[in-house]
Amino acid sequence: MTAKSQPRATASTSNRGRTADQIGATSHRRKEFTAEPPRAADVSQLQPEFCRVPDVQRVFGLRRGTLYRLIGEGKIRSVSLRERGHRTGVRLIAVASVRDFLNSLEGNAA
Repeated sequence: MTAKSQPRATASTSNRGRTADQIGATSHRRKEFTAEPPRAADVSQLQPEFCRVPDVQRVFGLRRGTLYRLIGEGKIRSVSLRERGHRTGVRLIAVASVRDFLNSLEGNAA
């Protein structure tokens, strides 16, 4: 019997329990870590760019009706995400515009 006609051993029988080095796995299949693993970022200072109406109500203490009135007057910015043909969507309010509006009130009061 020649070498070509000999049956090959399957991974399930002859390689069971052996490591990749022992069975001659190529180096591109080994997990080698050459860089430092990623670290968790400090997210305590991150601020969202847009919030939903209930979030703005909770954070800034403004009522829903007041928010929509200010949006209508153009004093704060918002966007509506709605799919074509759908009646409802999601209203997102620009947090920076709410802060700017509130800071302008503080300047007027002084």
